[in-house]
Amino acid sequence: MVTSCCLVGWGFYERWAIDADGLHRILIKIWKCLRQPSGGYISVQPTFLLPYRQFTFAVIYRVLCLRLLLELTLRESWRRVMGDARFAYQTVQYWVRAVRPRCDFWSGLLHGE
Repeated sequence: MVTSCCLVGWGFYERWAIDADGLHRILIKIWKCLRQPSGGYISVQPTFLLPYRQFTFAVIYRVLCLRLLLELTLRESWRRVMGDARFAYQTVQYWVRAVRPRCDFWSGLLHGE
């Protein structure tokens, strides 16, 4: 059976997003593709969320900029972005470890090294 549109709304699932204002529950729309024999499902994330991350893109970006570009401590970078929110040391450490090798590479290119 061929239909004019292969995507049909198939409900929602909830995701949580953490930003400087707190914890937010977000509903993500699920779509079912009728053209796939197995009936594949897709969802489209809002641009302010990253896959498999609870913190919003803005929080991660700001913390990393403060840590890597201004060379503030992990705790101070976190405090400037999140205020008095509980410090997620291991989470921030993971972000830095994931980004630092690429950051050094691009920084070297920009400085002609």
